[in-house]
Amino acid sequence: DTSSAYYTNLPDWIDADQWLNSFAIAVASGSGDNYAGDNANHNAMFYVRPSDNRVLYFPHDLDYAYDAYRSLVPNNDLNKMIAYAGYERLYYGHMYHLLNTSYNQTYMSYWANHFGQLLAGQDFASYLSFIDQRSQYLLSQLAGRIAPKYAFEITSADATVDSDYAQVSGKAWMDVRDIYLEGVDSPLELQWTSQGSGTSKVFIWTATVPVEPGVNNLVF
Repeated sequence: DTSSAYYTNLPDWIDADQWLNSFAIAVASGSGDNYAGDNANHNAMFYVRPSDNRVLYFPHDLDYAYDAYRSLVPNNDLNKMIAYAGYERLYYGHMYHLLNTSYNQTYMSYWANHFGQLLAGQDFASYLSFIDQRSQYLLSQLAGRIAPKYAFEITSADATVDSDYAQVSGKAWMDVRDIYLEGVDSPLELQWTSQGSGTSKVFIWTATVPVEPGVNNLVF
């Protein structure tokens, strides 16, 4: 079900951010024969967090059927989740962060060399080559699904409102984690949509923010 009710109710049952981060880790590995990697109906772990009774997903058994060219979105549940622009952008952001911080040849070279000295019988050079192939392929897949990096921007015009709240909209690329209003400690609750497709896709956010009587200078 990809109706609005699905996306409205989903956060009541799972920690969607945690799931999307776990999907990114599992998919980045390139392994198959597991829930995230190739839509297998096994090799996944789930935990109901006692503090809020929401389900967490943990990748499991990522040690088989490696494919450097496995899809960026190889799982039906993941595909359903990212049909909503907010989850799509969040998943891409997790993947982009992973590929640019740890799952790449530059970062992993140190560890491949380190463990290669400890375990001379293991072919860590081939593992490193696979990581490079996989990370480059996933970066190319991301590049084909979203516009090249664009600046954070407020796109809504100045307006006069007759209530204590105003709607503000703007653009944010996949590397923007949260948006804050100056003077407010917690991040804004955002609604996401997208415009365009493929290399022209831009993500649009909308937030409802508190305002005071008179002129308000809102800084994000």
